Parts: sequence; structure tokens; C-alpha cells
Amino acid sequence: MGWLGKVVCGTIGFAVGGPLGAAVGIGIGHASDEIQDSQNTNAQAAPAAPAAQPQAQFNAECTFLRDDIGIGLQFQVAAPAYHRLLAIINMYDGNGNYLKGRSPFVDNDGDFSNVSEIEEGTTTIYIPFGAVNYPAASDYVLGFRLFGFVENSDDPVPLGQELFNFDFPAPPVYGPVYWNRCEWMHPLIELCMHVVHADGKVLPEEVKLVKEFFTNVFELGQQDKQDLKQAMKQVLRPNYSEIIDSIRLRMPKLNMIEILCFLSDISKCDGEVHPKEIEVIREIALTLGVEPGDWDEIALQLGLIDPQGEAPRASGGVMSMEQACCVLGVSVNASRAEILAAHRKLVSDYHPDRVANLPKEFQEVAHNKMVEINAAYEVLGRGKG
Repeated sequence: MGWLGKVVCGTIGFAVGGPLGAAVGIGIGHASDEIQDSQNTNAQAAPAAPAAQPQAQFNAECTFLRDDIGIGLQFQVAAPAYHRLLAIINMYDGNGNYLKGRSPFVDNDGDFSNVSEIEEGTTTIYIPFGAVNYPAASDYVLGFRLFGFVENSDDPVPLGQELFNFDFPAPPVYGPVYWNRCEWMHPLIELCMHVVHADGKVLPEEVKLVKEFFTNVFELGQQDKQDLKQAMKQVLRPNYSEIIDSIRLRMPKLNMIEILCFLSDISKCDGEVHPKEIEVIREIALTLGVEPGDWDEIALQLGLIDPQGEAPRASGGVMSMEQACCVLGVSVNASRAEILAAHRKLVSDYHPDRVANLPKEFQEVAHNKMVEINAAYEVLGRGKG
């Protein structure tokens, strides 16, 4: 699937909220049941909260921003010092009962759950209204549970809960389990389709890659796949800034390199990167915050421009002689001297010193590229030995 698929599949719980079990493991599930509700001094208490409550061992303040299908929440957290802090967000009705959720925003009991790590005292989540199974427009209560972890331990320390009231609009019309997840994912789908359409033709390989990515990473069911098919056909907004703002709101943990890597994978999946695809990805990168002066080096690390004219190699499996030749940009009949010269040139292009001043994510891409270059050199060295 490509580098982004590997990264996001491994971290999607934190990227989009995600199910409780996948994000932090079963230990927190048991510990969370032991936490008693504690009243937030900055918000109204849940109607059914008990009169006497232990004080939470932290303080959280919340700001929020709505769009047409959900609400983005940013929490500023002041808590005791721990090696790691994780928050679990649940929703309650006016009687203090858990609201049910829809996948992937559910725990093992079927209740709405969103898990997020606290970084530098802050965490941001997004709640799609369609992911919460609530009966009518009304005020509902958000529970923010906090857990601390000491270094070298997976045992969570419950730090209590704070409560916030939010008004939800009339619920979307969905079934008890199904909801249109593609409404939530639509800005990311839209960005991918801009690259698919960039060269004026829609290739089957590109469409297949986009479908596989969303189906596998977001675990789409049969109805979701039909929704995805329709979403990929919709008219694209021309304003990249508007699309990216929506992605940042709805998927706050996705970072710049993850998005750019997958867009680059789309452009390379047919074996040829079109100049217009590079132009679209460049505009998206600049909108994401890449400095214009850094673009050429970043494009090189992403494999969009290559001094050797290298075509991308399919990930996974043992590298063949043909693939190794493709990586190094030499013919299958290349001499040892030609292979050595090509290897030295690529090592120079992707040397760590070349990317030392770029974000660490790009340094990791360069490192992975170096691993591939050296693996190709070893394959050809054995073949020419």
C-alpha cells in the first residue's frame, strides 16, 4: 500500500480517535470503570451526577468549533506529572446514561468512546454527530476521563473525570449501527481525488489504491464502500485551504508527512509521475505549511522527483533483480562500475546531512529510502558476483 498506509494503519487510533481497545489496550477499559464522576468547576455538572463526588486530580478547559457534521474540541489540561497522559471521552444523556456510538467511535460495550493522548498539556478531538447514537436535539454531557502512566509501565492510573455540557442538533437519520462515515472522511477523500484528476485522466490503478486505503485503514463495511464510491465521484472544491482546514478539524492527529506520503503514493502507483500531479501535490504541501525553499528537497524524499528517473517499487516481499535495477536506476545489463556509481550518487542524494534541517518525518523518509537503496545494491552485488 505504500509508506503512509503502514504508518496510518499502525496509528489510526490516535489519528482519528478510534476505538478504545485498539488505541490503548484492555487495561484502560477496566480502569475506566473504576473512575467516579467528578464535577468540572468550569462547566455545568451532568444532571444525574451524584451529589458527593471526589475531586478530579486535574483541571481541563475546553474550546470548540463546529462544522456541518460534527464538533471539534480542544482541551487544555493541567495535571500531575506523568510519563504519559491519555484521555477517554464518553457521552451521557440527561439521566447520566452512556450514549451508544457507531464504529470506529465505540468501546467494547458499544458506548461512544474517543481516545486521545495529551501532548504538551493539550489534546484535540472531533466528534461526528453521526458517530453518536442520540435520540433528539438536546443538551448532552461529555465526560473527559484522564489516565496517567508512569515510565516503563502499561498500568493506567485513574485521575478522575470532568464534565462538559454541549447542545447537539437533530440527529442524522441512520440505523442503530450504520452511519455515513464518508461524510466525515470526505475532505481527505477530496484531497486524494485532486491528485487522481491532476493529469486529466482517472486511472484504474489510482482509483483502486484510494479505495483500498480507505477500506483497509477505516475498516469500511459493504454500505461504507458504496458511500465511498459515490464520494469519489463528487465535484471537487478548488480551494485546498478550505479542504485542509476541514481535515485538520475532523482528523486532528493526522500530520503533514502522512498526507503528503499517501498523495505521492497515488501519483506513483501507475509507474509514472505526471508533472501536473507534482504541481498539485506541491500546492497542497505549501498549503499545509511547507516552506517554498524546502519543496525540492521534500519532493526528492517523497520520490516525486528523482535524479535517476527511478520508478516506484511495490512495497513488501523480497526485492527482485528487476526491482533492484529500478531502485538504482540502472539497466539489467549494468556493469559493476555502473552499479557502484549509481549507488554512490543515490547515497549522496539521500544522505542524512541533506535533510538534517527538515522536519524529522522527512528525515525518516530519507532513512527508509537509504535502506531501500542499500538493499538494492546488495541484491545487484550478489547477482553480479
